[in-house]
Amino acid sequence: MCSQECAGSSPVPGTLMINKTFALLIALFTFFIIFLFYLRSTKVSQKLVSINTTHFDALIADTEDKRSKGLSILTDLPDNRGMLFVFDSDNVYATFWMKDMKFSIDILWIDDNKIVKIDKAIPAPVAGTQDNRLTLYSGGQSIDYVFEVKAGVSDKFGFEVGDSFTFGK
Repeated sequence: MCSQECAGSSPVPGTLMINKTFALLIALFTFFIIFLFYLRSTKVSQKLVSINTTHFDALIADTEDKRSKGLSILTDLPDNRGMLFVFDSDNVYATFWMKDMKFSIDILWIDDNKIVKIDKAIPAPVAGTQDNRLTLYSGGQSIDYVFEVKAGVSDKFGFEVGDSFTFGK
């Protein structure tokens, strides 16, 4: 049985406010940690690649999410940069499209560290183009990598089918 003192007891004034503030801080901290892990998992890493003697800083698209977004995350691309699409296995039959792209590109299809096909000056689609209206691009054979550069870069540096593709150190 409770004495009269505890029968009408209530929390110490301000305790409820402290508990709510503490809970909010924990929730914010948890959200921040999850957000950092998300940023780390979607961050596009870089690597040096070379075609013949021309060097590029390559953004690496090595997850399904990164490959599906591709260069559409950018509004432009300097001539010395590109995006290297790395697949989960070698000898892939890959198909690409220009969904949400904002600039034209050249697509270099790579197999056994050699360029096997170059699609030049592929135009960005008109904004809002329906997915089923987008042109599909393929290497026409199994490939190991795809390297995308700004339109005109292949001609500027004289890239041709058979040219060497290597990874820098």
